[in-house]
Amino acid sequence: FYWINMYKMASATRADRVVYDLMGPWFIDGTPWPDLHWDLNVQLTYWPLYTSNRLELVESLMRLMDNNIEALINNTLPEYRNDSAAVPSGASSLECHETCYWSWGQDCLITPPTVIGNLMWIMQLYYQVYQFNQDTAVLQRMYPLFRRAVNFYTHIQYSNTTDQVYHLPPTLSPEYAVVPDCNYDLSLYRWGLETIIDACENILHVADPNLGLWRDSLARLTSYPVGPDGYMIGAGMPLNYSHRHFSHLFMIYPLRTLNFSDPAASALALRSFDHWISMTGGLTGFARTAASAMSVMFGRREAAYTNLTLLLDDFILDNTFYREGENGECGETPPAAASAIQDWMLMAWNGVLHVFAGIYDQVLPEAAFYGLRASGAFLVSARRTNGTTLFIEVFSESGSPLQLMTDMAGPYILTPAYPHRLLPSGALEIDLPAAARVLIVSQAVAPGPLVVAPAAGDPASFNGWGFQPAGDPLVMHPCTAAPAQTFDYDPAVPNSVIRLRGHNLCITTASCAANDGDRLVLRPCPGAAAGLEVPCGHFGNGLWTLDNASQLFVNVSGRCMDINGGAGPIVDTWTCTPTNTSNTAWAYNATDGSVRSLNANPGFTAGRCLTDPDLSRHVPPRKLVQP
Repeated sequence: FYWINMYKMASATRADRVVYDLMGPWFIDGTPWPDLHWDLNVQLTYWPLYTSNRLELVESLMRLMDNNIEALINNTLPEYRNDSAAVPSGASSLECHETCYWSWGQDCLITPPTVIGNLMWIMQLYYQVYQFNQDTAVLQRMYPLFRRAVNFYTHIQYSNTTDQVYHLPPTLSPEYAVVPDCNYDLSLYRWGLETIIDACENILHVADPNLGLWRDSLARLTSYPVGPDGYMIGAGMPLNYSHRHFSHLFMIYPLRTLNFSDPAASALALRSFDHWISMTGGLTGFARTAASAMSVMFGRREAAYTNLTLLLDDFILDNTFYREGENGECGETPPAAASAIQDWMLMAWNGVLHVFAGIYDQVLPEAAFYGLRASGAFLVSARRTNGTTLFIEVFSESGSPLQLMTDMAGPYILTPAYPHRLLPSGALEIDLPAAARVLIVSQAVAPGPLVVAPAAGDPASFNGWGFQPAGDPLVMHPCTAAPAQTFDYDPAVPNSVIRLRGHNLCITTASCAANDGDRLVLRPCPGAAAGLEVPCGHFGNGLWTLDNASQLFVNVSGRCMDINGGAGPIVDTWTCTPTNTSNTAWAYNATDGSVRSLNANPGFTAGRCLTDPDLSRHVPPRKLVQP
């Protein structure tokens, strides 16, 4: 999946070619996505190009911005056009004009209360090229448009006489609601102020006439609205329902401006994230890419992995494109998932490079990478096996300050022996000059061969293209007489196996993790002759019990079968608490072999039966290839 997306990125754009829009060159007649979407889609598409060391492909986005500055200026009100610019609030053509098509402001221009922060997010992607290669020419090139993005906010900010704090007027938090002091805008504006002030004072040494205004704006900008559950959508508006956008969490990710060394800030971030991710009804696939990356930052390796497997199981098509229900397939989410896989390997926040912080060792016992690019113009290679990082090599192109966070056992041996020190945070700080390379190993662990090579993996799981034969996700469908929905089960036998009638296929979970939402699939029954399957083994878990309340649950973990929405929803396993599940009551009919739902939930009709959607294939849930 990862390498297919690298191939797609290189197929979709080049430095001298058109920007990669939602479809790329794979246009589908009648698609609802024949355009650029500016409130998330463009940005997610370009995420994987930085760490993968493919910065030249970002040039197509940079050129789009450079060549359409006049259109971006004209997207603002006439009185702002002398020093401001904006990209469309919603969708546009390649000319970047705001229109009256979708989510527009006054006179079909970018003004409150529509979405106004999208250009600043694009500027963050532009700036990341400088971060990753430390070429000041990139910063000089983006500076004229960057200052216009910042100045746009200075026109709409206001202060009242009571607190002398700068606030923002009501704007639209993408796809949620219009709210004052919207955290989407506050986080982007604060990032823009901090970054442009630093560029002027410490990098480009520009005496911009607006520098004083920017300093004052940063010093007086209101704090982020916070409630009992963490960061709010905006002032007076908590996150009250499940929402696929993570825009109110931008200070955590992707901007990563929050100081994680501050225990209070870190706890607030975790509380905010947990509240967002716990409300699952509206979390579509692209939300899982950000959830995976943020899980790395919170030290949740298993969640980093399972968020992507949920995406792959539910939303990625056979052709590797993304689709939500009947909305039509498009291309931005798979690259974002590839970026999350990179974050498992190498991710930076608060000036520290974290190596293998997201590798879930129980699933990926072998991991290695070569020449991934990191913020600060570093090229990093490393190898890990059975939960142990064996070595890390870093090449510095620019001599930027280097801090590494690794779970490699200390003390460390550095070759060459550059000056280094262990910081109170646990990070290893190394004085690595420009054009120099250092190898880091542990005194306690023999590194083995200093080689980066593909992990051996499990040959049984290899698949060159498409699916492997083994099992399908299970769904709910109307109860009609069909072999695909007849099962064998004997409630009188403890730990009886639910088995597809006439086939050596049993209902199992996609994993035995503690996370709610594990996928139910059909897989071969290793113990078919005995009527049992090894619990939590290679095939997941096929031991099921029917209790007196007609709840079918996994015997070893007390997890019930559950559905997650409308007609034909995929069946999950969840903890057996009725208040936490949408449908957990099931009946087994020994006469026709059906497994039938007894409860109804919004958008779902009781009496539907558990089925295999395609008995002819029996494909497994899509799996990540071991990196």
